[in-house]
This record gives sequence, C-alpha cells and structure tokens, in this order.
Amino acid sequence: MLTDYFQSWIDEESDFQHLDSNQIYEVQNRLFLKHFDYIFENSPYYKAVFKDAGVRKEDIKSLQDITRLPLTSKEDLNQRNTEFTAAPEEEIADVCLTSSTTGGAPTSLLQSRRDLSRLAYNEKIAFEIAGMTPKNISMVCASLERCFMAGMAYFLGGAALGSRMVRAGSGSALQTWELEKTTGADILIGVPSLFIKIAEEGLAAGEEPRKAGVKKLIAIGEPVRDESMALLPASS
Repeated sequence: MLTDYFQSWIDEESDFQHLDSNQIYEVQNRLFLKHFDYIFENSPYYKAVFKDAGVRKEDIKSLQDITRLPLTSKEDLNQRNTEFTAAPEEEIADVCLTSSTTGGAPTSLLQSRRDLSRLAYNEKIAFEIAGMTPKNISMVCASLERCFMAGMAYFLGGAALGSRMVRAGSGSALQTWELEKTTGADILIGVPSLFIKIAEEGLAAGEEPRKAGVKKLIAIGEPVRDESMALLPASS
C-alpha cells in the first residue's frame, strides 16, 4: 500500500495535531530540519539557490531560521522545473500538472511514492475531521484525469481511511446522479455548484434528491458562506 512508505512517520507523529503548542513546535522543528537536510543534499534547485544566498547547512539550526531561506515563486517552478526533482527517476510514480488558471502553460509537479503516501495521509486526516468513516461510500466528484491533483488526493485519502470510494469525476451531472443511485454513495466530495447541478438533474427526472441517501457533502474549491459567515443563497 502507498501508506506503507510513510508508516514510520505516521506511527511517530500521527496524533501531533492534538498535542499542546510546545509539543507541536517540537514536531514541526524536527520535520523542518529533516526536510531542509534532504533538499540541501538532493535538490539541484535548492543547492544552487542556497549557494547563491550564502546559506550553509550549519546555519539552519531550528524552524526559526526559516526566515534566512530564499523564497520560491511559481515562476521559479516554471523556468527551472526539472531542477526541483529531488528523488531518483525510478522513484517517480506520478506526474501532476497545475490547472494553469493563473498563467499559460501548466506547471509539472513530479511525485514519488512517498509523496503520494503523504498526500493520502493529509486527506485522510481531513476526511476524519469531516466525519468520514470506513462505513461510508464516498463519491469523488472532482477531476481525476488530465494529471489533476485534487481528485486523486481525495481518492487516496478516502481509500487510506477505509471508505469505499467511487471515482465519478467532475463531468456530467446527469451521469453523476445516476452513479450515485447505482453505488449508494452517502458522501459526495466536490464543488458546491456541481452538487446543485446533480440535484437539479434528479429533480428534472422527477426524483427527490433528498431521498437519495446522501448524508454528507464535503465541499471544496468554492465558498459556501459570505464574509458574515451566512450561507450563500445557492448553499441554503
């Protein structure tokens, strides 16, 4: 399983979010130094920028020293993309592309099996907080194709938690409505505007979405409340 690659970290740190602030800082400090040491030795990009900035390995002794490190921009990712790879080529398991909503060409982000394991862990914790359990059937109504990150992250996180996962994608609302009825999914994961379209397809077919068996909506990517925290009209 992908999570096996990160199991030692999970076993050691999995409950860190429930520690007091001093203990959380100790975990953050230890992991930051471990990460810094790794990229200092293995990332062509960071080796170069640290050298240019005059940052030596022995200069970084704690998380408080993070202010001494140079910032990285999306432009850096685009122009020096391949230099960010800090793992052997044979360990690269996935190619992720950004959605390019703020620029021209998408940015490539290569992921190792360990990266995917960490991604799954992040989403697993988030879904646990949202109330997902292994008893749920959870439908991912987000894109899993075109090298998109989010849909895959939700799938891996839900699978790591033990939920039965349904990979619906974000295409046809009608097909998603039919798939929900076929699979019995009781949790939907997606943007609120798509949830509305799915419900509208059910109503158009003379069916009642409230009776479909969906017990929880995990909303992503779009606000459901205004600045006063009142529900927006489409979310009511």
